[in-house]
Amino acid sequence: MLALILFRTLDAVVAQDFTPSSSWRSPNVTRSQDDRISIAGAALDKAIDFLLSNGSFNSAYGTPGMLYAQMAKFDRVTNQTKYKDLLKSYFPLMEAV
Repeated sequence: MLALILFRTLDAVVAQDFTPSSSWRSPNVTRSQDDRISIAGAALDKAIDFLLSNGSFNSAYGTPGMLYAQMAKFDRVTNQTKYKDLLKSYFPLMEAV
């Protein structure tokens, strides 16, 4: 009985197809670049609203760091300085934590 269960499990694992769909190579993005930048900025702004006054979240220590990285990446990719001053104010706060 155990051999049959093991065989069925192995058979199911081997039968899986991990090949991605061909559509991922040429996505059909219909939004303009300005729209995508606006959406990404709004998402970052919403996440920033959840930061505490000391620049941290009520969760794991690494979570603010990930948000800070996304903010810096947003500025770099969009060639803006939207979050530059905010980031400069958060780093000393997090060093004190």
